[in-house]
Amino acid sequence: EMAPSAFVQEEFELFCKYQASVHKDDDSDKEGYTRFLVETPLGYDRVPAGAKGSEKLPPPLVPCEVPELTTYGSFHQQYRVDGKLVAVGVVDIMQACLSSKYFIWDPDYAFLELGKVSSLAEIDFVAKASARHRDLRYYYQGFYIHTCPKVAYKADYKPAELLCPTSLEWVTFDDDLRARMAEAGGRMLSLRGQG
Repeated sequence: EMAPSAFVQEEFELFCKYQASVHKDDDSDKEGYTRFLVETPLGYDRVPAGAKGSEKLPPPLVPCEVPELTTYGSFHQQYRVDGKLVAVGVVDIMQACLSSKYFIWDPDYAFLELGKVSSLAEIDFVAKASARHRDLRYYYQGFYIHTCPKVAYKADYKPAELLCPTSLEWVTFDDDLRARMAEAGGRMLSLRGQG
């Protein structure tokens, strides 16, 4: 299920387990977690249904299988196995895109490769939601760092684009660009041409 961003003790406990096991960070506290993954500058705006403007309203729970969006904002997507919380995806849903902010998973379930499952679920969510909300058609996976194995998996999803830091234009992320980035050790001033 997907619920509006809020502090949930069960999610916080999973975050602590994930941070300690995956990132070797035992310093997780509620205040830091809340600032990082709960607080959001986004308000919950009603998805326009032909009317001009948007109304503020309390956001409902949204089953992930049927993305009948009634609000935009920040959400936590809960993944469960036999009722046990095994992962949480933190996403922002805006008029044009779903932005994947952070994903935590239970290290006991690493064999399921839940990060890949969540990426595919988020892509599916956008595909289904775009049938009802034509503007919502983009999936943003967040920052790509070519030399960081923890985020390099993002290059495996296609079609994909990267934002060029000099031209601020979206550039197709193909095998040629990936090879040029590897040759440059990920340090490129421009993603266009021979940058």
